[in-house]
Amino acid sequence: MKKPFLQQPHRLGSRVVARPGQADVSADSSLKPKSTRGSTPLAAAVVALASLSLLAPANAADKTYDFTTDPSADLTIAGNGVNDAPWVSSGGNPGGFLAITYPQDGMSTTVVFPNLDPGKIVTGFTFTCDLRVGNSEGDRPADGFSISFARDGDPILTDPNSDAGFAGNCCPETGTKTGIAVSFDTWSGNVFPNDPSDTTDIEGIIVRVDDRTVQKVSLPTRHGTADDITSLQTGPRDAQFWTDSTDHIADSRTPASWDTLQWRPFGITMTEDGKLTVIWKGNKVLDNFQTTYFPTAGQLVFAGRTGGESEHTHVDNIHLTTTAAAVTAVPGAPPNFQASVGARRVGLSWGAAVVEGDPNARVAYEIERDGVVIVPITTALSYEDRFVEPNKTYTYKVRGKNIAGNPGPDSTKSATTTGEVAGTFFLPAEQWLNLQGTWDTAVQEIVGVPPAITRYVNGFSFGETSNFGNTWGENHLVKISGVFTAPESGNFRFFLRSDDSSALFVKAGTTPPDPSLEFPIATETQCCGAFAEPNPAAPPEETSEPIALTAGAKYGITLVVKEGGGGDWGQVATRKEGELIPTKASTLTPLRGAVLAGLVDTLGATVSITTNPADATVNANSSVSFTAAATGSSPYGGDYGNVVAYQWYNGGVPVLNANGPTYTIQYPSKALSGNKIKVVAAVAGATATSTEATLTVNDDVTPPTVTRISGSATFDSMTVVYSEPVSDSALTVGNYNIPGLTLSSPTRLDALSVRFATTKQTEDTSYPVTINGVQDLAGLPSAYTGTFYSFVFKPGQVVYKTWQGQTGPFTDFTDAVPPVGSLPPSSISLRNEFVSNDGDEYENYFGQVSGFFIPATSGNYVFFLSSDDHGELYLSTDADPANKKKIAEEPSWSARRYWVGNGVDNNSATRGEPGSLSNRSDQYPSTEWTTGVGGDISLTAGNRYYVEVLYKEGGGGDHGGVTVIKKGDPDPANTTSTLLGNLIGTYVDPTTFPPIITTRPSTVKYSKGETVSFSVQAESKLPLTYKWYHNKHLIPGAT
Repeated sequence: MKKPFLQQPHRLGSRVVARPGQADVSADSSLKPKSTRGSTPLAAAVVALASLSLLAPANAADKTYDFTTDPSADLTIAGNGVNDAPWVSSGGNPGGFLAITYPQDGMSTTVVFPNLDPGKIVTGFTFTCDLRVGNSEGDRPADGFSISFARDGDPILTDPNSDAGFAGNCCPETGTKTGIAVSFDTWSGNVFPNDPSDTTDIEGIIVRVDDRTVQKVSLPTRHGTADDITSLQTGPRDAQFWTDSTDHIADSRTPASWDTLQWRPFGITMTEDGKLTVIWKGNKVLDNFQTTYFPTAGQLVFAGRTGGESEHTHVDNIHLTTTAAAVTAVPGAPPNFQASVGARRVGLSWGAAVVEGDPNARVAYEIERDGVVIVPITTALSYEDRFVEPNKTYTYKVRGKNIAGNPGPDSTKSATTTGEVAGTFFLPAEQWLNLQGTWDTAVQEIVGVPPAITRYVNGFSFGETSNFGNTWGENHLVKISGVFTAPESGNFRFFLRSDDSSALFVKAGTTPPDPSLEFPIATETQCCGAFAEPNPAAPPEETSEPIALTAGAKYGITLVVKEGGGGDWGQVATRKEGELIPTKASTLTPLRGAVLAGLVDTLGATVSITTNPADATVNANSSVSFTAAATGSSPYGGDYGNVVAYQWYNGGVPVLNANGPTYTIQYPSKALSGNKIKVVAAVAGATATSTEATLTVNDDVTPPTVTRISGSATFDSMTVVYSEPVSDSALTVGNYNIPGLTLSSPTRLDALSVRFATTKQTEDTSYPVTINGVQDLAGLPSAYTGTFYSFVFKPGQVVYKTWQGQTGPFTDFTDAVPPVGSLPPSSISLRNEFVSNDGDEYENYFGQVSGFFIPATSGNYVFFLSSDDHGELYLSTDADPANKKKIAEEPSWSARRYWVGNGVDNNSATRGEPGSLSNRSDQYPSTEWTTGVGGDISLTAGNRYYVEVLYKEGGGGDHGGVTVIKKGDPDPANTTSTLLGNLIGTYVDPTTFPPIITTRPSTVKYSKGETVSFSVQAESKLPLTYKWYHNKHLIPGAT
């Protein structure tokens, strides 16, 4: 399933009006009696809110909308045209209501209410309404709605048909860019844009003032009861309604689709002194919260949209009162206007401006740079301008404004920025705004154009400040450039990952490559994958071929990332080929440290070492660690998360990717003895160097031992992992003795691990193992005796694997050379149902869920597949995966656990017509099962049948799963699972499976002073230890 769309469909026309011509609702109409079943009287909420308000009734406007009649003559009802019935004449609380959304994908509605106070400034307001929300098509509703009081001139007031006018240029649920916005965000996964301080996402209520988040309240309960204050919905989801529905769009307009929902009150109060109260279901989300809100002329805006698993959003009984004033006196010039500078920042501060004769009057400020207003309104007495260049003089003006927006006299100050100097660690990240297309077109558009802003980032990475969500906005290009000094000679690969498209350029010399002229060594054309391992047959575009580098030589590197919508971030990593134990691409860290050089600003930056590394003595091939600590700050710390960066040196050489406070040498050789170890710590603009520690490496006196022996689910291979690097003696079959098994075909996996083919192993069997003569790098031979345990069958579990960083087609899993499915998976985990996940995880990957189905009774069975994106379902005629047959297919995508239906709201119309639905084994036209299309799948009770779900994820939602019924039983309910418990199972490595408690302690009644005993039994292939607790506290000696 594609998760909630970030960019709405193109709006049709300049204004989509609900319905023409009914009478206006009079301004003095009163609230209707609340006697409808299931409703909550709103009067109590209105009284509660009114008691919190400081509004002056003499200047108040008052308007009520009960939606008894069509409101379109009084309201501007805009949208993308999908909402064909925003006003409903019945079904309200009571009477009619306004439907902001129905459960239909891709719906966007914006309602703009009239200006109740033309020519005046609204100094406070109270808004109340009844809301009815919920019954989404899928379990996870999307996307949400917002209620805003927008300032005059807000983009939505100018063009209510353009979603780009909302915060983040994207989404009705984010609210307006100006004024007060209260967002009901029903989908977590899209972080609020344009706010560096707001880097997490929730399902709940988010309050924003002038495009900045002031409060977030998580309401995590989906489809809670009407009075559940932890839920955004006002009633449970009616899953059966959607299962029975044959036409989701038409049925979503019927009262039966909202029958489980009730009306509940919502209210907002903004007092004249800027205190905000928000109430939902009688619960105060905010209670007199002091904001920086400044009075304004404005209008009420109600907006919402739907995504893939859409829901109802209905509103009734809107009551809006305002307090307004006309103001003429203006403040005087702000006193003590000061400026402090850096290379790419100008800090401004000033004293409070005062209105003559009214020292308590509220005053806001407007800031101008070189004749252009850069801050139209702020109530703060300081501002930092980051949109400046080094070595340039700027003229600033600040002026006070009264609540009518009328300015007073200016205060003026000139400021000249400083120059940048050569530095290490931190690199300039330049950003250009308002660019469309992909990176290759954007780099041509910026030729000769200075960046809008330049930040300093920690190496070749940005996105940490938003937790790799919405970092620096939409439709922009970021370029990070610097010079890399190779710490050692060899062949290096470079790895790229980003959101959205990106390109990486590398060339010899001290000048970073020009992306408008050079050819990239790696590109990312899609989004969001992990660093990808090289694949000789189908090389991933985001991973370079090996590049020969020379120790001490310099290489210019440039990264460009082009952002469209949603998240924006980018990272580069590098890895030397031929490492003793290669680091997996998916676990690589970004390229950082003193090996990088670029221009920085040193003013105001400080850093110091607080803990120096200590001397260490260790035997060869035994791990050793060094630790240091530092503290520091930089005026640019907000650009990269205010972290201290580190670079460790071993023997005077910087260690690639050793960039944390701890440096570990996993297997030090004797040759390293006497080396000096130090660390350099840095913030943007400053570095500090620790004292040196001495590493002493003694002779290796410990022979290698075995840390793990594991088999496989195919019972024909064995992998041995040693405690330290071993020589090729580990490949000599004669060094191994395992009675009952014959070894062959030794293969080295890395310096620690070897794999052998074996004769067929017996399930759940222990084999004694003796390994003699395998030598470590010091020549010490092994003398190991132990036990190898073959795989065992575990009911209630299936295996979930992913292969990440895969941008190719579905056929790559089997047809690429080598096939993706033959490569080591990126992750392996166990699931207790035949569904891959309960929430979206990754982009651009293959997912596979495999295991066995054990029918409880003999008979004919029907299987149902659900996946996002394209997926295929395989069933074996027995327990052997080699005999699997394709029995169903998800052609495009569907919602998670969406087994039944072909409605477009889950993009599953591609499944075909009823009678030939591809996701059902009994209707799949291309089935490979021996009985043919429509034939029975007859299975025997107690037998194991191999089952496999394989799907390929591109972007958005991701999952794959299967469920089953016995032929003739009712179809499975969507969102539920039947393949779990003893009906499923898989083979697992008993040495890694957690112990299972078979007999738990029993409750014991006792008298004071009496001795009491408790017992427990557990099963595991490995020796067990026990710890006993009393009231969560460990009992010493109870083992």
